[in-house]
Amino acid sequence: MNGVPPDELVAIRKWSMPPGTDYLWEWFLRLSSTRTPGFGLAAISEHELQAFFNNRSIVPTSWELDVLIRMDRTMRDARDKDEQPDEPELEE
Repeated sequence: MNGVPPDELVAIRKWSMPPGTDYLWEWFLRLSSTRTPGFGLAAISEHELQAFFNNRSIVPTSWELDVLIRMDRTMRDARDKDEQPDEPELEE
């Protein structure tokens, strides 16, 4: 990865976040840019989360971690859905 978030993540940023939660989106973008390269979109690991917060002297709350993990799962699910081939239409 080159440290630049994918266009899909930047586009999603246009969605409105609840007031006071923009920092979660910024954290997610930074964490997403650290994904291990390989086949498919790798999950953000617990180790990556720990290193991210330790390197910044941040102690996240459990709900903040839960939100980041859910954001990651949602991103990977959306990517998986986009990469599935279209099923051919059956002729009757």
